[in-house]
Amino acid sequence: MAEFLKQIPNKIKYEKYTLSNGLPVILIPEKDLLSCHCNLYVRTGTQYETKENNGISHFLEHLLFKGTKQKPTNFDLTKPLDEIGANYNAMTGYEFTSFYVNAGYQFIETAINFLSDVYQNSIFPEAEFQKEKGVILEEIKMYQDNPMTDIEDIFNRVVYGDQPAGWNIAGTEKNIQHLKREDIIKYYKTYYCARNSFLVISGNFEKKKTKQLVDKYFSNANSGQLYPYPKTKIVRGKPKFIYQQRKTQETHFILGFQTFPYGNRHLYTIDTIDSILSGGFTSRLFQLVREKLGGAYYIHSASYSCFDRGLFIVKGGIKQDQSTLIIKEILREIKSLKQNKVSKEELQKAKNYLLGFQTRNLDQPYSLVHYVIESAMYQKPIETPYQKMKTIFQTTPQDILKIANKIFTKDNINLAIISNLKNKNAFAKLVKNI
Repeated sequence: MAEFLKQIPNKIKYEKYTLSNGLPVILIPEKDLLSCHCNLYVRTGTQYETKENNGISHFLEHLLFKGTKQKPTNFDLTKPLDEIGANYNAMTGYEFTSFYVNAGYQFIETAINFLSDVYQNSIFPEAEFQKEKGVILEEIKMYQDNPMTDIEDIFNRVVYGDQPAGWNIAGTEKNIQHLKREDIIKYYKTYYCARNSFLVISGNFEKKKTKQLVDKYFSNANSGQLYPYPKTKIVRGKPKFIYQQRKTQETHFILGFQTFPYGNRHLYTIDTIDSILSGGFTSRLFQLVREKLGGAYYIHSASYSCFDRGLFIVKGGIKQDQSTLIIKEILREIKSLKQNKVSKEELQKAKNYLLGFQTRNLDQPYSLVHYVIESAMYQKPIETPYQKMKTIFQTTPQDILKIANKIFTKDNINLAIISNLKNKNAFAKLVKNI
């Protein structure tokens, strides 16, 4: 497997420059493709909201597809993209809102024009604003009706409490009902500006022509300012637990631990722990919960990192009558990582799994894009796929033991549960056993 490591790219071809108004632009040529991918990022999201306007970033994202000065309806706005068979959408997160168009390389001007138009010229028609309120309220209810998704919001709330990191990206029903069109316009004019955004174009394109198009469509954007990231207050000190009793046929849970922000070197050790616990059918969690206990269809671990925080979680939907037993056994498995060194064989298998996963990802279109985007997002040096995998391959059993003891602690354990069982106290006792 170490031979395959040498085949992982150790260089990313890209060019980064800045327009006169302060908009950073990143060009990533991939000439072997037949398409181009244009993605605009704005530094706004739940993290930048207040208690009173929570949900406004997501609401705004919806409304940007409702019409601009020259194309005043959704039909007018999106027709040029549908006529070229483009794939386009938007996404709101905690730290960023992004918009993208993926189209054939010969239609790059159509893609850039669309992003520029919604970014600078959206008009937010009053009728569409009122109609979209109903759509978002239904979206909120949809996620609340699905315990597999709602458990994530509940978990964030128990970890971070009443601050942006603990709020729902879609907002609350009360906030959405009370938002006014004027609120949207003010928020839009504040954050949607050149210095607070960046544009990434990847795929098959001619660089000189693309630069001209970017200048043509984006050079007149308002400069504005780069808004500082509102940091999260991290609180540790005691186990945190939240329980919701509902009429469900499964117990849905997330067991999680706070870790490290993006760019921290220990995250590669955590990736390896994730692979040990959840890397394929032979991983510890799959063998324990699926094969031994027969207690779940979905069970997995995952690691997430943001600008100022990180999480390692185990998530699953498990048998109601085995719920406490299964979570107890999962905790026992996690605890074993603190007490016993991982064997060299199991560690190597985990590394190989990550290498294989990385190799498959690099075989996909725009495979190197997220390395550049993450660097731009968090203003960190770009780390190549080779550098990442080399660091992972240097992980030792002692590294696993050290990080496991650092994060899997009683003052750092968080548990959220949705279940139909009436044994809240039994679940609450589990978080004391780590």
